[in-house]
Order: sequence, then structure tokens, then C-alpha cells
Amino acid sequence: MSQFRAFTGSETQGTIVVRVLDSPEGPRAFIRQVSDPADVAEDTIEQSEEMPVEEALALARNKAANMDGGAEIVIDLGPDAKWDDHWGRLD
Repeated sequence: MSQFRAFTGSETQGTIVVRVLDSPEGPRAFIRQVSDPADVAEDTIEQSEEMPVEEALALARNKAANMDGGAEIVIDLGPDAKWDDHWGRLD
């Protein structure tokens, strides 16, 4: 089972963030990568398209595995989103 850490806002450059949001169609996710933790402007990080959470996590794991030295994946839960234990463990 995959294990993930919750997003804190102080992640280092290269961290992959999977943002999980609630929607009328069920939980959806976006993937982004922290480019410069000192830059407080949220929109400077390009976001991916909306996708099912399982697909986003698989894509994030694949992206992390293909980065030099790997990358940490963290989860950013939206205000109404709930974590499903089928996706992995969230600490």
C-alpha cells in the first residue's frame, strides 16, 4: 500500500503535489510540482488537467520514479475532500 504525507505548504522544490477536490462527479485530482518554495504566488505552478484520484496518484508515482533522485509525493486535500484508504495511507 502506498504511503503519502499531507501537504504543509513548506515543501521543497521538486515535490509533487496531488490536490484532491470533491466534485459532483466524485473525488477528482490535479497534479503540480513545487518549482520555487520561496515564491508565494500560487498560480506560478502549472497545474495538470482534472482526473480521477487513482489516475493522478499513478501518474504522480510514475513522474516521481522518472525524476533524477526521485521526488516526494504529497497530498493536498481540498476543503470538502475526504481521503479514501483505498488510495493508500495518508499521514
